Amino acid sequence: MNRHTITLSQIENQTGADFLGYVVNWRLMNIRVQEADLKAALERAGFSNHLPAPPSPRKALRRALEAWISERTQQRTGIAQVRNSSPTNDDDENQKETTLIRVINKAGAEHLVFGIVSENVDFNKLGLSYGTQLRILLHKKTGEILCTTDAAGVISAQNESTQVTDELIPYFNEFRHLFFTEDLSKMVHAIVTSMNAVSLRKEGGIYFVPNAERQQIELAKELIASLPTTADEQPYLFALPVTNTEIAKADVALAIHYGFLDELRTMASDLDRFAQAEPGTVRPETIANRLLQYKYVKEKVGMYATLLSMQQDNIVKGLEALTSKAQTIVLGKAPSSTQTSVPTSSHSNAASVQPDSGRSEIDSFNQSEPTEPQIIEASDASPEVDLLPTTHIDSEASSHTSPQLAQALNSLPHSPAAFPTTPMLFT
Repeated sequence: MNRHTITLSQIENQTGADFLGYVVNWRLMNIRVQEADLKAALERAGFSNHLPAPPSPRKALRRALEAWISERTQQRTGIAQVRNSSPTNDDDENQKETTLIRVINKAGAEHLVFGIVSENVDFNKLGLSYGTQLRILLHKKTGEILCTTDAAGVISAQNESTQVTDELIPYFNEFRHLFFTEDLSKMVHAIVTSMNAVSLRKEGGIYFVPNAERQQIELAKELIASLPTTADEQPYLFALPVTNTEIAKADVALAIHYGFLDELRTMASDLDRFAQAEPGTVRPETIANRLLQYKYVKEKVGMYATLLSMQQDNIVKGLEALTSKAQTIVLGKAPSSTQTSVPTSSHSNAASVQPDSGRSEIDSFNQSEPTEPQIIEASDASPEVDLLPTTHIDSEASSHTSPQLAQALNSLPHSPAAFPTTPMLFT
């Protein structure tokens, strides 16, 4: 389907307005794209460094099983089934059978097992019964699979069902290099935040992007519009221009200021976790990563202060406090027992601003606490932080760091795509 889009340049030419920037939001839906096609589209748009990692073997196998079960059920009944469970219609209204996918997994184990379980509902006896139809052993690292129809016991080559394995492998290989809507949310978020964007909502999903990034917005719009879909509803990136007037500038400055306060709270909550860890369990590379984040945000604050005449003192002081605390953690000094202080009020232009009650809460983040002493590192569940790209760490950022921290800083990648992001609520 050919999709005609109006460019931001056309809007500006038609209105003759001078823009401060754009309010950006996106919605992804019905996307199904091969890895090679996505890579080519990203390269054409200049976003090749944002190519997401392929789906994990576990995710790919689950999707393969859902597709395989659905197609087998459709062949048998002539009815297409929904994913995750496959209820079958029977002539007997008092009986219903549903196919379920269950996972047997143990942390630290090399393998996990997917079980295909048949759930039978007997409405006459008001009872449920279950039977294991198939088990699939997956090696977590290599992606090797073995299938057996035995309901229990060791899964090995001796009891492998080669027919089922041969049927599943083509599905598995296909889904290992196939991206869907839920796989691309992080990618689009990383692309937008790399444009010096600031979130306008505490929960994320709506961003302000300065006018200097107009060309990058155009490229992102074209990229999302070009992704292949499986239905008529199409994904899009929405960019609403904000005119450069004194009233708009004041409103945007206020919203941006609160956006930075939200980022500070998230970063403070993240750092407090490391401050409470046992001495020696936090890697210097982990703290170096955080110092880079604080430097990026500080540069972005300075840019917006110039663009919008925005008050920045409280935000900069908060970033400096985070930097000092991070360096204290890696140098092995006793961390403060109190949480990092974050500014909760600001003055934008001449007006005094009081934050609403919802802004005073410290953001939570989804990182599991270790069950035993271990090295603590960043994970995919790290809190969202909007970053600026940089090419190096200057002497100001590293003059008071330990040799190990300085070495870790120099070894880190300096691309915003290298830092963890979280999926957005608005996709």
